[in-house]
Amino acid sequence: MKLSDAILLGSLLRPQGFWRLWDGKTSCALGAAYEAAGFFPELPVKEVLDAMFPLLRASRRCPYCSYFEPVESVLTHLNDMHKVTREQIAEWVATIEPVEPPPTLGVPRKTALPVS
Repeated sequence: MKLSDAILLGSLLRPQGFWRLWDGKTSCALGAAYEAAGFFPELPVKEVLDAMFPLLRASRRCPYCSYFEPVESVLTHLNDMHKVTREQIAEWVATIEPVEPPPTLGVPRKTALPVS
């Protein structure tokens, strides 16, 4: 699952919250991703998110100001400081995510045409 997809999916579960991952009634952008990935508060959040979404460790600049930090911090900054919606945050994340190849569905791909 891509980080942008997880944020979008998680944003459907509860309203947006600020200054914490979730409180049982709301969630921030990171909390939405964590919850959508099927994890719960008793698991080590940082380790799970870093393992699932390596992009969180890459540094990027906030699209609204000069704040430059790891993506994890930029997401929190966008959510809490700029009050950007989780859907808008997911759109921004999609612009910085690596492109994933489409699934092959178990069908082998031919790499060369047969010689006749």
